[in-house]
Amino acid sequence: MDIAGDDAGVWMTYEQLAVARDIKRDAARRLAQRHRWRRHTGNDGLARIFVPDEWASVARDISRDVAEDKQTPARDHDEAVAPDVAGVVTVLQAAFEVALKAKDEQITKLEMAVTHERERATAFQELAMKNAEMAEAQQSENAELRVALEQTRAEVQELRQAEAARRGQGRWARLRAAWRGE
Repeated sequence: MDIAGDDAGVWMTYEQLAVARDIKRDAARRLAQRHRWRRHTGNDGLARIFVPDEWASVARDISRDVAEDKQTPARDHDEAVAPDVAGVVTVLQAAFEVALKAKDEQITKLEMAVTHERERATAFQELAMKNAEMAEAQQSENAELRVALEQTRAEVQELRQAEAARRGQGRWARLRAAWRGE
């Protein structure tokens, strides 16, 4: 996909660059933006970027790694540091025991929290039952008060009627009734 006159690089889509560099498409896009490589859109609607030859493949990175490896002197087998397996096992066991202890503490805390929440739920249920009992008692008390109120209203009505009848008698008749204790 070379365009004539561009000998120092290759025109590639972001997908092609991602495959060539073994990276994701978004990483290829950011790489092109970071280096400010030229960009144009083809007739097919795909964006193409002008990638210098040294960036067009993974070979650049691999060759640098190989060159660095050649510069480091090879170690003899005797000089190689072999890991102490028993030490590693001991460290791993200690780490496992610490993690296990932490998990046990978490479980204990969670069990305590569950117990606390169950106690709260029980207390809430008891409170709800007491509230229901109090509401029921309040309703029965309200019913009794309504009956007493109706009786009082009836008595007041009788007294008003008696007072109206007494006033209807006249003054001398009332005095005579009062004298007799009626």
